[in-house]
Amino acid sequence: MELTFKRMRLPGALALCRDIVRDFHAYELKGYAYALAEIVTRKAIAITVFSGGRRCGYLVHGLPDGQGMLRIMYLATEQRVRGHGIGAAILQKFCRDYPHATLYFEVEDPAFAQDEQERQLMEHRIGFYRRCGFSLLDFKLTAGPWHLFCMTNNPAAAGQIEQRYRSGWGQDVVSR
Repeated sequence: MELTFKRMRLPGALALCRDIVRDFHAYELKGYAYALAEIVTRKAIAITVFSGGRRCGYLVHGLPDGQGMLRIMYLATEQRVRGHGIGAAILQKFCRDYPHATLYFEVEDPAFAQDEQERQLMEHRIGFYRRCGFSLLDFKLTAGPWHLFCMTNNPAAAGQIEQRYRSGWGQDVVSR
C-alpha cells in the first residue's frame, strides 16, 4: 500500500479540530490548542495522509529536537479504512522518514474509561501500538483531565522522556 503524506497549511490545521472531536475524547481539544500553537510556531507539523488519492488519515507531530526526540501528538485513520492496515502503514512510513528519532506519545489509561466500550477502545489502541513495535513505559501522566500512559519505540529513552514531561508539564505530572 502506497501512502502519500501532504503537509497541511494553517487553514487545514485549524479545520482539523472537527476531526479530533470525531476521533478522540472531547478533552483532546484542549491538547489540540497546544498542538496548534506548536504548528503556528513551526515546532510541529500537521499532515494529511492519502492512499490511492483519497484521504485516509492524519498525523500531527513535533519536529525532532537536538536529542532526536519526536512526539506524536495525534494519529487517526478515517473510519472507512480502519482495520485495513493503514494506521500501521502510516507508522511504518513515519519511522522510515525519521529513522534515528525516538518517537513517543500518550495513550489513554483504560482504568479511567467512562464505560466498558471506552475501556475496550483504549485497550485496543494500546494493543495496536504494541503490535507496531512500541512499548508502554512504566510511568503514568496525570495533567488536568488526562490520565495517560506513554509509549515509545525506544524504551531505553524512558528517563529522557519522563524528564521532558516533568519539565514541560510540571514535576508532579509523572507518577509510578
